Amino acid sequence: MPDGDSSAGEGGRGTKACSRCGCLSYSREYFEAFGIALCDSCKRDEKLINKSLAKQKYLVTDGDLSRLGSLSKENPRHREWSKMKLYLESQVSEVSRLKHGDEEDLEHTRDERIRKRILKRQERRVETKLKNERKGKRLKVVKEKVERDYGEAHVHTFRAPTSPDGNWVCSVCGFVQQEVEEF
Repeated sequence: MPDGDSSAGEGGRGTKACSRCGCLSYSREYFEAFGIALCDSCKRDEKLINKSLAKQKYLVTDGDLSRLGSLSKENPRHREWSKMKLYLESQVSEVSRLKHGDEEDLEHTRDERIRKRILKRQERRVETKLKNERKGKRLKVVKEKVERDYGEAHVHTFRAPTSPDGNWVCSVCGFVQQEVEEF
């Protein structure tokens, strides 16, 4: 029997009442979404939390949230984005408590995840730095080989083509650059 059901009335018919205060009027929207009967005044005391904040604050997964009821509302940031899912924060915190233990254990798990994320980021930075250093060393080795085999590196200085084939020749090293026809 869902929360808020009580057997009363004529002929044993069940009537629903607010699960907090016992008021006979309740929000049908909340009952259908969350499975809990709450009157309008008790409904104001219950906080709603969106999916991304619930996952961040309580370290629950999509699978954990899929077992909870939710309200779908139009996304306030942009109408065309997917609908925002809202959960009862009390239900999300209960799932988190069952999964992680008390608040201290949840905080420890959160700190551990942050520490792992920071370590991973640092490892990527070190790896990138080492990769760039290796690339720089290879470039230096190639540059030294070119200088050793072909002389000091320089900027080509071309003299005007004198032959009928139209090739440009570097006056320092003799490199031949063919003239490119422009269309």
